[in-house]
Amino acid sequence: MVSALGDRLVEADAVAAIQRRLLPLATLCTPNRREAALLLGQPDAVPRTRAEVREAARQIRDRFGPQSVLVKGGELESSDDDETTTSVRVVRVDRDDDDKPEEGPLVVDVFYDGTAFLDLVSPRVDTTNTHGTGCTLASAIAARLARGDTLVDAVIHARTYLHRALTASRGFKLGQGDVGPLIHAHASWPK
Repeated sequence: MVSALGDRLVEADAVAAIQRRLLPLATLCTPNRREAALLLGQPDAVPRTRAEVREAARQIRDRFGPQSVLVKGGELESSDDDETTTSVRVVRVDRDDDDKPEEGPLVVDVFYDGTAFLDLVSPRVDTTNTHGTGCTLASAIAARLARGDTLVDAVIHARTYLHRALTASRGFKLGQGDVGPLIHAHASWPK
């Protein structure tokens, strides 16, 4: 509906149809922060902190009826309200158990199923090869669900896959524009 760069991709009547007809049927809604604001009727009030992203996820689920919501938060501003007493589980998706975590700015996606929040956290990957990250994440979630994963496990595995694809894409000049595609076959490349 809205690209990560802020370009609107659908008309207002399409947003209304998504709200009324698609979201009540959805297992998972995966908006980025700008799309979340648009769905909530506040396109200029883009969530900027973890707490605001969590609230957007809660409102989308409560108002439009998808079973769960995953707001792709990207790099967020920090805030005192990020530390919360509500039910929040934090999962690092940037490493295997024996890897040391990377340092730097964090990317946070927020999953909400109506009961609890799950913050998926990883370091921001410095690459321009980010075209299609939202579609890749949604497709990877669908693939994991088809394999029989629970929704939470599918989201965690898909987010890990996306982080690794972004990491593998670092240092490459792919495509002709300013933003290139991900390297989807990163798992089969020699290390």
